Parts: sequence; structure tokens; C-alpha cells
Amino acid sequence: MSGEGGRNSRNQNTQQTHPPGGFYSRVRLTREGVPEVFAPSDTADGLMIDHPELVRLQSAGTTVEDVLAVSPERPLVATSTVPDEYLKTLSLKEELTPVRAVNPHWYLPFDVPTYKDGDMDPEIRAQNLEDYIHGVRRVATLLHEAECQTRVLPLLKGVYADELRYCYDHIEPLADGYVGVYVGQFFGPKAGNQIRQCREWLRTIDAVCDPTGIVLIGLGSPRYLEGLPASVVAAAGRYVWLRETEFLDTPIEEAHRRLRALRAEISEAVGTGYNQLSLQQFSQEAVHG
Repeated sequence: MSGEGGRNSRNQNTQQTHPPGGFYSRVRLTREGVPEVFAPSDTADGLMIDHPELVRLQSAGTTVEDVLAVSPERPLVATSTVPDEYLKTLSLKEELTPVRAVNPHWYLPFDVPTYKDGDMDPEIRAQNLEDYIHGVRRVATLLHEAECQTRVLPLLKGVYADELRYCYDHIEPLADGYVGVYVGQFFGPKAGNQIRQCREWLRTIDAVCDPTGIVLIGLGSPRYLEGLPASVVAAAGRYVWLRETEFLDTPIEEAHRRLRALRAEISEAVGTGYNQLSLQQFSQEAVHG
């Protein structure tokens, strides 16, 4: 598989200080048919894979330069946001070996569990947060020293405002203020649909951290993306594109058409976000108007 980025992608990637915004499809590139679905560059703004998929690509001898239609402008992004049981088995060396082998354009490393009071002892959460800050900065240093093309996009960890701000202050320089935020905990068979709580949490993050950009992981519904903070610049989801395309039972041209339409809807929804200035102006008008 020859990528549109070609052999020049290694040099071009060093110029990227943050990932582009838009629609990132969470995919399994080793699944039959998936690479062809996303071969046209206008079907998604980036492709996101998890760490087990990195391992599968490494085993197949696949690097970023072999992946169809990815480039620094339409990056391959890898993430460590996987079940806790998987993370517990990984040493730092085991985590980074497939990263170095595949060379994705961006990697969200060293995820740790940080759950709310009642689900986790606050002291354990605080220690996990300290471990994470040390770990993600260590990963960035190791990748840089190894002259690996992969850039670190840090995850914002913590639950409450003081934790979020503390974490952001320590990871902000890694990607010029861009962070990944995982929101899958608000959805699913156990959690149900907690979109209201998800939105409140993202507003807290925006208010206390004022990040340059947020890449959401685990939410891709255009309807749910509307009206989020303007700092949310990209969204990565799996369920929505699988549902919309039904690619295994749909002609490839129709799957491409549906993906283009979904990408446009997500870009439009992300573009409806508010910033802190507009929120303050609205609040003042509501009080004084």
C-alpha cells in the first residue's frame, strides 16, 4: 500500500506542531476492506488506531509509509486509550517498540486510569496523575532522542478542575497546547448515554485550562458535537462511521460518498463551538440586556 504522503512524509512530519482539526476515523487498518474505504483523502481528516492495532501493523511489517492516503496533513494517529487490563501488562519499552516500528505521525501515550471519587481512591488517582505527567514527558524525550518521526499528542488526565489544570500546565508544551481528551467513559452499555455530563466536563476543561485545541476521542456524532467549546477542533469515533457507511454491505463508491457527507457534518458541528469571550459576552447580555 503506497501512501499519498510517500517517502517525503518523514521529513514533512517534523514541521507539524499540532494535528489538524476535523474528523478522525477510529479504524482497524488490518481489517479487510478498511484501507480501501478510507483511501480517498477527502473521506476523513485523519485515521486513528489503538495500541493493539499498532502491534498488529508491526507484526505485518507495515509502516506509516505503507498506509493508503495518510500524510502529515492527513495523519495516522495512534492512541493508548485502551482497556486498563491491557495497559497493566505493558512496560514502557513494550509500549514504544511498535510506535518506533510503525512511525505514526502522532501518538497519545502512557494512558493511566483516573476515575472520579467513589470509583477510585483520590490518593491513587493523584499518584496516577503524577506517574502520567512523568511518563508522557519521558516518552516525548525518548522518541526525540531516537529521531523517531512520531510526535506526542498528550492526553489530558484528571477529573476535577484543579487536577485538570495541574496536568495541562505540565503537558502544554508537548504539542503547542493541543491535547487529546477521552470521553468514552460517558457512553456505552454500562454508562448509558451521559452526553449532558460529557458536555459539562468539556466546558470545565475549556474554562480552567483554555487549551489551544482538543482532539476528542470516543465521540463522533455530529449532533452531540454541536455547541461544544471552540477549543474542540477534532473528533475521533468508530461507531458513527461504521453505522453510517455499513461498508461491508455497501458498494465502495457509496461508502465513500457517505463518509464525505459525515466528514462535512462533523466539520460543521465542530465549527459551532463557543469560545470564552463569546460566552462572557453572552452572559453579560443575559444579565444586562
